[in-house]
Amino acid sequence: MKSLQRFYNVMGNENLLYHYSSFETAAAYILPSGKLQLSPLGGSRDAIESINYFAAISHMPEGTTEDISEEINNEIRENVKIVCFSKDDKIAPEEKPGMMLARMWSQYGENHKGVCLVFSRSKLEESFIETYVNENSRIIGDMQYDQKPFMMPQGHNNSSITIQSHESTGMPSVIQNKFPDLMASSVMKDILFSKVSDFSDENEYRFSYYDNSEKFIYFPFGSALKAIILGFKTTKNQEEIIKNLCEKFRYESRLKLFKEVIESQRHISKENIHNGGFAPYLGLSPIHMQISE
Repeated sequence: MKSLQRFYNVMGNENLLYHYSSFETAAAYILPSGKLQLSPLGGSRDAIESINYFAAISHMPEGTTEDISEEINNEIRENVKIVCFSKDDKIAPEEKPGMMLARMWSQYGENHKGVCLVFSRSKLEESFIETYVNENSRIIGDMQYDQKPFMMPQGHNNSSITIQSHESTGMPSVIQNKFPDLMASSVMKDILFSKVSDFSDENEYRFSYYDNSEKFIYFPFGSALKAIILGFKTTKNQEEIIKNLCEKFRYESRLKLFKEVIESQRHISKENIHNGGFAPYLGLSPIHMQISE
């Protein structure tokens, strides 16, 4: 608990976002490029989130060759790009700190062999908005965990997408004149920021943007990166690699390094070794960066 409080004090007690990554991805791509990648929504680990959002249209005009609902679904899956973060619990951050989420370390941080990148939320949002200036194409916000895959959703937005006819052919069309402006609708907010409740441990904060030019898009995080936390299974050699990268790409003057450490409430002695109650827990230890002259 004390090590966490020291961490928050060093970070200046500002709102933080946490991005979990494999060591290789962080060392080979993120730190050298100074950029974060946005990936297609269709690649989401939440299967419910990455399948069809709209049911098939029951009555289509004669001669229609493709169901418009499938066209819309494909457009969302392929061209809406996302990058995801965790955040501290608003009510009790010490009880659910965003950099120590077991599920995130397991799924994205190589089971504590990877890293957790710590960002200033305000600076990261500023950089994202400067990079993707079309406000109708982007949405940033908290994830809502209110879906249950075996139940009809209750209380969701009842808005719909209006299908328009193509000017020349008279056939139904929505893609040509609705994307990316559709991103600004309440429908898309519902789609992009609702997730199965089983994922609530992620405590996710998401950046999303519509882009049909490339499969992956990137934005610079600039001075938003405040710290790197190495998992407790990383090696001394990996620590040195991160230190060298920080020096090479000039992060060292503003960046703090930490490593997860395993602590225990008890020490072994001949009196208590057979007793129950051993409770290992995680803390954070600062890593000193020796910068060369």
